[in-house]
Amino acid sequence: MGLVLGNYEFLKYKSATNEEKIKDIEICTNVSSKTKDVLEENLEKALIICNSVNFTRDIVNSSHEDYYPQIMVDDAIKIAQNNKNIEYKIFGEDYLKEKSMHAMLSVGIASPHESKLIHLTYKTKNPIA
Repeated sequence: MGLVLGNYEFLKYKSATNEEKIKDIEICTNVSSKTKDVLEENLEKALIICNSVNFTRDIVNSSHEDYYPQIMVDDAIKIAQNNKNIEYKIFGEDYLKEKSMHAMLSVGIASPHESKLIHLTYKTKNPIA
């Protein structure tokens, strides 16, 4: 995780460079196949976490002119569509007014973009009873 998270760079607003990056990393171990399977599973989970953290970093580092509510809605829909365990609901300003969500409406009132409420629900395949 440290390798992936530590190598993060936000380059959206920088011009392209010809700097060569390391693209492949090999991890060598001398372990049983059962232990190797556990290590590979842990690596896969770590990469999912790292990619999610770096995606969030990209959002935070983006200008508000480039990452506004509709773009966030589009990203949320893509995430939900790529994961069958995630359901989504998107609500606009009419819903916010109807539910008296005045604090959220007040924050977005100065924006040229409509406020959106994104509700993602994750349902695990194997819930623990």
